[in-house]
Amino acid sequence: SAPLWEPGATVTLSPSRLEAVSTCALRWALEEAGGKPGRSGEQSLGTLLHEVAAAVPDGDQDRLQAELDRLWPRLGLGDGWIAAAQRRRAERMLDHLGRYLRSGHDVVAVERAFEVDLGGVVLRGAVDRLERIGQDDDGVALVRVVDLKTGRTQATKAETDRHAQLGAYHVAVEPGTYTDA
Repeated sequence: SAPLWEPGATVTLSPSRLEAVSTCALRWALEEAGGKPGRSGEQSLGTLLHEVAAAVPDGDQDRLQAELDRLWPRLGLGDGWIAAAQRRRAERMLDHLGRYLRSGHDVVAVERAFEVDLGGVVLRGAVDRLERIGQDDDGVALVRVVDLKTGRTQATKAETDRHAQLGAYHVAVEPGTYTDA
């Protein structure tokens, strides 16, 4: 019977929830008001692999494996065939992750927080990785925001070009959020 936000209030939005707003604003609003579904096994596995990536940013395969072993019990999968299938999937993703992390990127930060005031909306989140890719003619560092994806399907180029979460990271970097990079 009342608005979710008072008139003129600032709404905080994370990049990962931006897609939900653009897809179905009503669903997003209901979820923000407490109507969130429980986490799926896929989401839990993705979160776990993000934690592994943050803990071992250089991609050392032995340390990646040790971190996966350490965190794996959090998923609570037990010992059945579903657990074995998820573990094989996690191992494949860990292998891909390790190859990327070891490919010589100049890592500036992992899980780097940002906040950008867009006037009425505050975009707040963290990037998975921030990598230095060079500098411009004025000596200002050029950075690449890396968003690690753990879903089963790879986005097409067209989907990536209009992906709301990636666009939010672009907005976050534009105003010079990471000037210390």
